[in-house]
Parts: sequence; structure tokens; C-alpha cells
Amino acid sequence: TTLPLSVLGQAPSFPTSGTAAGALTTLRKATGITATPERGVAERASSAGRAVASGLVRGAAIVPGLAEIAGDVLRLPSVAAWGAEKGKALQKTAAGLTKAPGAGPTEQAIYGGVESIGTSVPVLAVGAATGSTAISLSLFGAISGSDSYRTAREKGLGVGESLAYAGEQGLTEALTELIPASRILKDLGKTGLMRMVARQLASEIPGEQVATVVQDLSDWAHLNPDQPFSAYLAEREGRAYQTLVSTVVGTLGQTGGLAVADR
Repeated sequence: TTLPLSVLGQAPSFPTSGTAAGALTTLRKATGITATPERGVAERASSAGRAVASGLVRGAAIVPGLAEIAGDVLRLPSVAAWGAEKGKALQKTAAGLTKAPGAGPTEQAIYGGVESIGTSVPVLAVGAATGSTAISLSLFGAISGSDSYRTAREKGLGVGESLAYAGEQGLTEALTELIPASRILKDLGKTGLMRMVARQLASEIPGEQVATVVQDLSDWAHLNPDQPFSAYLAEREGRAYQTLVSTVVGTLGQTGGLAVADR
């Protein structure tokens, strides 16, 4: 039977049992996919492009971020103020670029992975150009740590606790990137793309899961100590899923991008 023109383009509705309706609701909550998606291909492509730009901005924020830390530690108010002002502006810009109204949890996780490409590819490219994994790891740690320091100061934490929080975040980031970064810099130009992707996924997936658990715990301890520990535990399943999606997307993008650039 042909549908009349008046209803073409509309999703037909079917009667469903309570069980089926409940299953659909669960699926939609888990994936963010609905029967009538409000976001089209153009919107999603635009969001992906902005996510890459956000990653680049977050990487660039290392300069004012380290300046703020140095200014606070060395008691140079003007330097600290400059770093705080510029860092806050870049954080705001990055956050604005990642906004995707109407995107579900899975789509948001995908953009998180795309955003990481904008940060990780330049960092790993520096390591490849210099032949130093240590430089890439230092940059990964410094980017994460300086961004965390700015967040902590915005929350009203003192210099000492902000440094402790930044150190935890930065060190966790560097340590969990040690194996993936070492592998990809070693494999570039020597290993086939598919094998390189497989080796990266095998190291990135468990590493990022560990990073999420540890960094979220640090967030809870320093930024949300008033919340019960049960709140942290309740987020584990959802955070593990989001991290998995972001990791797969980010790993495929950064590995492919570096492999192409290395040719």
C-alpha cells in the first residue's frame, strides 16, 4: 500500500505492547537514537568539525594554563592573572564548540572521541618529528594538568589543592598514554594500517578505562567532596560506555590521521 503524500517523510506509528515500548525506551536512552532523529547529517558533520576545533583549542590552552600555574607558584600576580583570563576564555571557546543540542549520549561520546583527535594528533606528531615519546607524554600530561588546574581554581580551590588535583590528572593522563604513544610512534612507517589500528585499540581501550576511573575519582575527591561516594559508583557503567565509544572513535581517527601524514 502506498502512503499518501500528506504523510510521506513522517515515521509511521505502530501499536506496541508495554514490553516492546519499554525496550524501545531503554534503547533510545542508551544510544540517543530515536525513531525520528531531529539532527540531520549536516548538523552532525558540523558538530564533528567543531569537536576537532575544540580539541585544537584545548591543546593551545596549555600556554596560558602553565603561565597561570607559574604565576601562582612564583607569586607573580600579573602573570597568573593573564594566564587565568586567557585560559578561561579558551575553555569557554572549547566548551561552546562542543555543544550539540539534541544529541544523545552515544552521539555526544562520539564527539568526545573526535575532539580528542584535535588534541592528540598534534601532540603525537611532535613526538614523531622529534623521535621522542617522552615529549608527547609530557605534552599530554601538561595539557590535562593545566586544564585541571584552571578548573580547580574556578571552583575556588587554593593553590596547593589545585596543584595536587592537576598533578593527579596530568600524571594519570601521561601514564595511561605511555603504551599507546610508544606503540604508535614505533609503528609509524613500519607497520600496516590495520595492524597499527588493532595494536592501538588493544592498548588504548583498557588504558582509557583506567584513566576514566582514576580521573573521575580525583574529580569527586577534589571538586565534589560533598557528594556521597555512591554517586561516583553510580556513574561507572555509563562512564565506561561513553569512554569506550570515545576511545574507539578517537583511536581510529588519530591512527588514520598520523598514518596518512607519515606517508
